Amino acid sequence: MKKLPLNIKGLLIQRIEKIAEPSWQPFWFDVHYSFSDPRVQQLISADGSPDSPWVASAACLAARLGRLNLANRLIDSWMDNTIPKDAAQAKILLREERRNARKIVSHRREWPKDVFHLEDTPAWMIPAFCKLRSKLFGAQEYRILSGGHLLDNRVQDWHVSYSGHARHVDEPPSFATATWT
Repeated sequence: MKKLPLNIKGLLIQRIEKIAEPSWQPFWFDVHYSFSDPRVQQLISADGSPDSPWVASAACLAARLGRLNLANRLIDSWMDNTIPKDAAQAKILLREERRNARKIVSHRREWPKDVFHLEDTPAWMIPAFCKLRSKLFGAQEYRILSGGHLLDNRVQDWHVSYSGHARHVDEPPSFATATWT
């Protein structure tokens, strides 16, 4: 059984390679695959972005949430450049993601410096948090501790680079060795 991330990239690979039943992994599972279609590349880059076209952003969000039927319909609409039949449902999901991202981008969640405590926030919110934070405050390097995902419910550890890219740390965070200043 082929392992694929539960995100837009994994869903696109499943469609392209016609994989009937992949072994879905959390969305941060890394898989290397080359997409040549510029429209597909634009779709992938829309993940979590507040400035991307709404259909592309909604398809990415639905995939991260495991709403695969909705995500597939939105991908079809994106590729065909048509308005999706599920537009209302997709816009509600996006509105919730953006509302939640605005709520958690707060200096009160940062302690010590450059460590954000989002343990009460599901991991699927991390891409939107990172992109909104970069947009508001510019390029910075920091660490995030977030809540789990439907495929891995442990506290998740993330390192965010100056480019705004969040890299999941495979080992769960060790609270016993944390330094609090």
